[in-house]
Amino acid sequence: MGDGDESTPANPVVAQFLTTEHFNLQTERAIANNDVNARLLLFMSSLSATIITLALSTQFSGGGDAFRGFALVLLPTVYVFGLVTVGRLGQAWDAWFAAGRGMGRIRHYFSEVAPELKPYLVMPATDEPWQVLRSGIGKVRGHWFEGLYTAPAAVSIVNSVVAGVFVGVVTTTFSDSRPLQGALGGVGFVVSVVGMFAFATRGFFRRMAEAEAAFPEPAGDEH
Repeated sequence: MGDGDESTPANPVVAQFLTTEHFNLQTERAIANNDVNARLLLFMSSLSATIITLALSTQFSGGGDAFRGFALVLLPTVYVFGLVTVGRLGQAWDAWFAAGRGMGRIRHYFSEVAPELKPYLVMPATDEPWQVLRSGIGKVRGHWFEGLYTAPAAVSIVNSVVAGVFVGVVTTTFSDSRPLQGALGGVGFVVSVVGMFAFATRGFFRRMAEAEAAFPEPAGDEH
């Protein structure tokens, strides 16, 4: 490995292998991104179809029992599908994150055999979890509200609106009070969004804590 400013020539076979591996990891990341986009599209398409169905049932039944029946069946189905979607997004993120750490290790290898390359590297030459995360889209800086920018957060918020509407519809079966329906619907939204965010946050920090760095970046060498 590199010693001072001197470079140690990389083994051509190893360099070729790591170059191929880097390409494979880039492909894995692209597949993960495509999976996220496909899952989001599928969820939003299902939600749109449900809204259209409920709108048509309202038009034909005047918001009566037919509408309530459709809502009590379709809304929980969409909500469960939203939960599954968030879970799948977490799996896709795991694949994306593992690929990013792998590419960081490869950059670390080449930065050791050729230290003069370090100033030209934009992405971190380390597999340290938080550095890998900051090298992703948006250059995460660690602010709490940046979690709201993610795909799971978007699905959680939309899904919680579905939960709130469902609770409001259920309330109509025993009360005609609009304020009560709105209040209970709001409670349903808050409970759902807090629960989904708490679950996702615990999972995220658990994954970050379990990801031990094999090649931590030296202090003062962060990108």
